[in-house]
Amino acid sequence: MVYPKKPELTKTQWWKDILLRLEEKQFKTWLETSYILLNVPIDGQEYFERLVDEQEKKMHSSTADFPHNWILLHTAEKDRQFVIAGYSYHDHLKEARDDVMGDILYDPNMDGAKGKLVIGMNITRPHYPYSVLGCWLSSDLFENRYLKNTNTV
Repeated sequence: MVYPKKPELTKTQWWKDILLRLEEKQFKTWLETSYILLNVPIDGQEYFERLVDEQEKKMHSSTADFPHNWILLHTAEKDRQFVIAGYSYHDHLKEARDDVMGDILYDPNMDGAKGKLVIGMNITRPHYPYSVLGCWLSSDLFENRYLKNTNTV
């Protein structure tokens, strides 16, 4: 018997590798973080990766505007939006990394998001697929307005 292939979200290799690492590590908010990532369609993933690559090239060539640089990707419509930041930093700036990631999570451009994720990448000592993650989750990340409670007696 031949079974049809289950539908799944098309993902770039980098996206797959991030999700796989999350599943392997299973830190406290790994499911919520995965949920945020799984809300990005393939064209958004490719766009985000291009921007991250451009940012890293500028940092390697010392043409970046600032010592700490990040890009933001907003997903979905405003009432259920997630924001993912790609944050690149040099190893010699690692001491300030956590503070900068906190600043990114509270950037006004992320206001109103249900979930915020910072994917940190040390470009001096890369740790594929990422070096560090930071996230902020709204208490209503998983809304239930589309769910209906029914009695099945």
